[in-house]
Amino acid sequence: MFEKLGAYFSNNFRKEDEDIYDEENYVDEYETENEDYGYAETPREEIRKPSIFSMGMNKNKQTRTTIDPNTVRMQIFKPSEYDDSREIINLLKRNESVVLNLEFVSKEDGRRIVDTVSGGITALDGQIVKVTNSIFIAVPKNYQIEGGFEKRRKSYFN
Repeated sequence: MFEKLGAYFSNNFRKEDEDIYDEENYVDEYETENEDYGYAETPREEIRKPSIFSMGMNKNKQTRTTIDPNTVRMQIFKPSEYDDSREIINLLKRNESVVLNLEFVSKEDGRRIVDTVSGGITALDGQIVKVTNSIFIAVPKNYQIEGGFEKRRKSYFN
């Protein structure tokens, strides 16, 4: 379940120009004919030379990451009490999506949090979906959640 969720987010929230490339050297091999037996051998698997990154040569270099203000953000939120629902709604107002992990709250507080966030997200024209019994995803209106999740229509933990 979490593999599908991770694949969904990595595929849908990466900008087009943020493709990750691993620069490695490859040795090309072609089919050769085995003279002893009269059939073509299949090529061996490609041989990779380790890249600079995998050899650990850049340990002393500092990497500077700049954050684009238009970067899509997703917050993973583990509320500990009902009062945390206000902060969740504030994140949604700032157009940040939120993954709610309700494993560490009581069933009653979890139900109240989900109901409050559902009301806030409805007012913001967003949506909330149930991933598991204790994990929900809440997104603002400019997001679309796909992948077989149903919008929350039933009560918490049902």
